[in-house]
Amino acid sequence: MEPTENESQQLIDLLTENRELKTKNQILRDNLAEIAGHLLKIDLIVSRADLATAPKMDEIFNLSISDHDIAGELRTITWSALWEGGLPTLGDIVRKTERGLLRIKNLGKKVGLRDVKEVLRIRGLWLGMTEKEILNWKPPTQK
Repeated sequence: MEPTENESQQLIDLLTENRELKTKNQILRDNLAEIAGHLLKIDLIVSRADLATAPKMDEIFNLSISDHDIAGELRTITWSALWEGGLPTLGDIVRKTERGLLRIKNLGKKVGLRDVKEVLRIRGLWLGMTEKEILNWKPPTQK
């Protein structure tokens, strides 16, 4: 049975529409591929910038509690207790446990310990870090 003229026209219309959709689909794919390429380049640029500005491990762990930022974040009595307790750098402090810090004269649990934990937390550090944790430490992402 032969298709009617109307059916033939509908079939031609469907094939034309299908061809147009395939063309639009290919254009969309090409555009998405181009956008993805740009996003990868942007991500690489941002990652390199983060690496360039991110604090290095030895910079953070060798940072003295006398550093302007840290000294400003600690109460004087806490700073003095850490200094007198032989903990002049963040690296020295993170190796101590909470219990070890509390053994330091004039470092109170309510204020001193809380101050120290906050200084460390801001920098992505914590008390009682092991050597393996220190070696694998990455700075927190800056947003």
